Amino acid sequence: PALASVVAMAAMAATIPTIPKLHITQCQIYIGCRTFRTAQHHVTTRRDILPRAGGETVRAVHQTNAQGRLQEPAQSGCTCGRRMLHLARDGRTTRRRCMRMLQTSITPSRKELDISCVNVAIFGGGSFGTAMAFVLGRKGVNVTMVVRKQAVADAINNDHINPAHQSGIELPIAVRATTEPAAAFANADFIFHAVPVQFSREALGKVAHLMPADVPIISLSKGIETSTLSLMCDVISESVGEDRPIAVLSGPAFAGEIAAGLATAVTVACADRDLANDLIELLASTNFRALYSPDVIGVEVGGAVKNVIAIAAGMCEGLGLGTNAMAALVTRGCTEMRRLVVVCGGEPSTVFGLSGVGDTFGTCFGPL
Repeated sequence: PALASVVAMAAMAATIPTIPKLHITQCQIYIGCRTFRTAQHHVTTRRDILPRAGGETVRAVHQTNAQGRLQEPAQSGCTCGRRMLHLARDGRTTRRRCMRMLQTSITPSRKELDISCVNVAIFGGGSFGTAMAFVLGRKGVNVTMVVRKQAVADAINNDHINPAHQSGIELPIAVRATTEPAAAFANADFIFHAVPVQFSREALGKVAHLMPADVPIISLSKGIETSTLSLMCDVISESVGEDRPIAVLSGPAFAGEIAAGLATAVTVACADRDLANDLIELLASTNFRALYSPDVIGVEVGGAVKNVIAIAAGMCEGLGLGTNAMAALVTRGCTEMRRLVVVCGGEPSTVFGLSGVGDTFGTCFGPL
């Protein structure tokens, strides 16, 4: 059977169009491009690993049309600074963003990717928004924080410190701040939403018209809107449009520990796997890692319910009920969390990940 599988795989490989040899010293590298549809035909993307001098490899994306014919990557309208791909669809020009799209040499001496071409806007200047600005800024990502007070913006721009939150941490020079949302959103490739849940709908309603239609929004806010019982993914889509790409970041992530550079792992939940891969790559560092989950509902419910369990755990500790009672309470609380996730339409297995028991354990047994 193993030999038959190898033969079958070889036969399938023989049908894949041959990639022409590269006789140039410059090429376009596309990472994170998504499948798209044009008015003429369906176009898909195929990632191939091309050999590089010195045993290294480089990823390239080749497009195939409905007939399976290999096409060169579309380059019309592409620029390194804006990282966008212009495609005609239904008579309109649609901007499709790539996380990184730059010209680089095939030689090993130019193997690094310029992450400084990526622009991120963080809507909200609280503790977690500041911590995420630190994570991205130390990688060289251009980060613009949208804050409410000019004094806070001036302190971040001039002294590289947020005086209102995480004031003991010096922010990287790549992190800037403004009180004008339009300036932050205009050239953003990603928008991180860090406004508390109960104020998110009003805040988004004021700036929705300033957000480019194709820019993904990543929610950093945990909770359920009390007036409507809506999750953040619903609040965002209802406020800025249902066609907006949305992702959710959740998990055991104390802002103080992130800003201090301590090891942290979180979950990125998104229906679009390619967008999630872009975010995972964007956030990845030696002490920060994001893992993928397709279950947006399960991740959001877990991030909200764990706060209720943590309140009960605090009461248990305050009353001196002991470790046995604390362990029983948290365990049974996670069981109820699993049932609620299923009722809301999520996957029960999500509860056993970072956004469920991981976040619950961190909040219940952590220093808060």
